[in-house]
Amino acid sequence: MGDKIIEVYHEGLVLYSKGIGFEPNELIKVADGTYFRRHRNRLLLFKPNEENGEMRMHFIHPTDGKIQSTFDRIKDGKKIPLELMVEGLYYGIKPSTFT
Repeated sequence: MGDKIIEVYHEGLVLYSKGIGFEPNELIKVADGTYFRRHRNRLLLFKPNEENGEMRMHFIHPTDGKIQSTFDRIKDGKKIPLELMVEGLYYGIKPSTFT
């Protein structure tokens, strides 16, 4: 999983997912907690983690229905190392070092 981030957000009544460096994909509800990504053959299932109740997003294989990957929701305000580096807060590295 690493630092892969998928943002899930809504604009009005439409739900979207967006990965870093990718265009947003509309999420179309097909069942309770289950969505299909428009323009991609991918099902997403949102359900709480049984251990702690925090929300998880699962990518579901379109033909066999098995979970391919799981993403835990990041707590509000928490950042991954890539975001910290861009802000100059990771190991003292400043963004200007790379320009």
